[in-house]
Amino acid sequence: MHLVQGNANPSILEYDFKRTVTMQNARPKLEKGFRIGFVAANVFVHVVEEAGKKQEARTVELQKSYHEDGEWRISTALTLLDLPVAIRLLQLAQEHVESMEVEVFDGTDVALERKT
Repeated sequence: MHLVQGNANPSILEYDFKRTVTMQNARPKLEKGFRIGFVAANVFVHVVEEAGKKQEARTVELQKSYHEDGEWRISTALTLLDLPVAIRLLQLAQEHVESMEVEVFDGTDVALERKT
């Protein structure tokens, strides 16, 4: 990850994410699910290999269940009433992902490489 210099607004940082990642498993593992009513946010873990080092990467899937013609179905389309629920579920999922992926370092590592 490289910090990109030269932004017109000095309070905004831009990052250049250029990396090669190889997915290790075709089927990600469901790590945690959050549900309110018929809306759910699920966190999945993927094992990836980057520069010969295996790491975990997480993705979040948002979906809504509904009943139609006697069957339960899943959709990614949300109504106005679903939006506050979806926002809260995404906040919970974000908190979980952050807690799992936060890196603690002692200050001797360089967190960002400056691009000149």
